[in-house]
Amino acid sequence: MISRATASRDRNFFLSLINKAKTLSHLNQTHAQIIHHNNLFDDNITITKLVQKLLDLKATAQAKLLFTHTKSPDLFLYNAIISGFGSELFVGSALVDMYMNSSRIVNAYKVFGGISEPDTVLWNTVISGLVKNCCYDEAIRVFLNMVKRTMRFDSTTLAVVLSAIAELQGMIFGLMVQSLAIKVGCHFHEHVLTCLISLYSKCGDTSTARVFFVLIGKPDLIAYNAMISGYSCNNKTELSVQLFKELLFSGERVNSSTMVALIPVFHPFGHLDLTSLIHGFCVKCTVSLKMEIA
Repeated sequence: MISRATASRDRNFFLSLINKAKTLSHLNQTHAQIIHHNNLFDDNITITKLVQKLLDLKATAQAKLLFTHTKSPDLFLYNAIISGFGSELFVGSALVDMYMNSSRIVNAYKVFGGISEPDTVLWNTVISGLVKNCCYDEAIRVFLNMVKRTMRFDSTTLAVVLSAIAELQGMIFGLMVQSLAIKVGCHFHEHVLTCLISLYSKCGDTSTARVFFVLIGKPDLIAYNAMISGYSCNNKTELSVQLFKELLFSGERVNSSTMVALIPVFHPFGHLDLTSLIHGFCVKCTVSLKMEIA
């Protein structure tokens, strides 16, 4: 039975050898000696150091192999392998999305900046993440940088940037993006049309917003919510209620966003009967308004 003191001494000895290795050949020799010492074969501290050194020496395939053959990798080993492969597009996109969802924008930018050739999916992840964090101006700036670099964009890119523009009520820039959507053949994509509904509604033009709504053909709940909200925000309560009834007849199940969209914005106290009906409907259909009203 090997004592803890002996195991620790052996580990420190081999960690020192790993640090001193200048070439892959030297590192492989050290690795062979570690395998020979069975007490260190499954030692995560030693394996993590080996993986880091292999990645430093650009032996990525060997680092992957060592990682996948580790019986019980711990958090430190996972962190080592992620920071070795964070520049790969798939892992990079996942990391950017994770950081954006946690509102750690600086970290997301660090990963994004470390990827030499980001693809459309990664650009979309950055832009949508900024929108989720209410960084609308920054989302537009990133989109402009994307266009400047002649990166290929798709309907998802345009829909996300239009949602940012809608929040800022930037009609002029919205028209430019709409023209771009027409140019690349994405104008009639339902996600783009839904975002155009929000843009025009928030800029006070519900008539044009309604045209886009009709163009969708078979609007989904998100499109209905956008149009209903557009009417309510522009003091067109009757049209909002009428569209809500149409939604119910379509068989689509409403959600809390639908109900909040119905609530009159400009004259809420002049529509107490409507507000009471909305509340009653929510109670009957077990739809919660708590999060949206807070």
